Amino acid sequence: MKKIAISVLLALTPTIAFAGVVTNGVSTKALDAQHSANAGLLPAGPQSPQQQINAMLAVPFRTKNAAVSAEVKQWEQGHPAHTIVSTGGKVLYPFGQTIPTVVCSPLRVCDIQLQTGERVSNVSVGDSVDWLVKPAFSGSGDSIQTNVIVKPVRAGLTTNLMITTNRRAYQINLKSANTGYTPLVGFYYPSEMVQQWNSAKVFQQKKAAQVKATTIADLPSFPLAAMDTAYSVHGDAPFKPNLIFNVEGKVYMRMPENMKYEAAPVLMLGGNHGYTQLVNYQLINNGKWIVVDRLFRKAALILGKGDNQTRVVIRYTGAGY
Repeated sequence: MKKIAISVLLALTPTIAFAGVVTNGVSTKALDAQHSANAGLLPAGPQSPQQQINAMLAVPFRTKNAAVSAEVKQWEQGHPAHTIVSTGGKVLYPFGQTIPTVVCSPLRVCDIQLQTGERVSNVSVGDSVDWLVKPAFSGSGDSIQTNVIVKPVRAGLTTNLMITTNRRAYQINLKSANTGYTPLVGFYYPSEMVQQWNSAKVFQQKKAAQVKATTIADLPSFPLAAMDTAYSVHGDAPFKPNLIFNVEGKVYMRMPENMKYEAAPVLMLGGNHGYTQLVNYQLINNGKWIVVDRLFRKAALILGKGDNQTRVVIRYTGAGY
């Protein structure tokens, strides 16, 4: 997989430049020279050029999403969210954290890419004479991609742009120059991402609580060698166990899945005069297991009386006791 390499910009820098143009005293060419050693992706930060280079060598991000996630996690902790820019040409601004300045050049197009599925309601530019602004669309439905194309008629111009959509309003400053233009601009959305993370966290917590609420107890873990499975089962009923074993003086019966929807049978121990001794048991794991706190050689699970009685007979066939 081809790695993505980026130039690192200073945090909240209003003007973004490429290909060796100095931005706030930092040459992107000097940083680009490090790409052969580290083709990672890094967010911008308020550091010296050497610190930025060292950071690039030490903490690479292989994907844009990794860099965005790292920035949003820092923002969630109360730190500023920074601009992220790749040598592929796309600059990502944290929406709502600053008003970005996009530098455009005559005879070239600046492409402002909105969030996937976002639909433009209105585009307003301060200077509609010297600036050509037009939305363009690709795809359809929820996967529609909206790009706002910006083009100045000459260099040395400044104005502002407002884009309203079905989700939010963008405020952008525009500047025209013959060099250092920004070919592709996009956004990432810290507040929205944190809300999604929190929603996912709440969902997992609710799911865990539901599982806990329906679990009476957990089945302990036993060594396989300690489990005595020498039991035979006779009869046909919805509560017929599909696995029986004893370990540490208790008998465990795994019940069919539909057992939790059926009436629970009684357990009677067998002797010389039939099944006469009633034995209590525990239902655990939402009815998936019956646990008997004693060993037996013969027993029956019985439901109903007389002609309506259904029973399953269980016999121990081993020599363990």
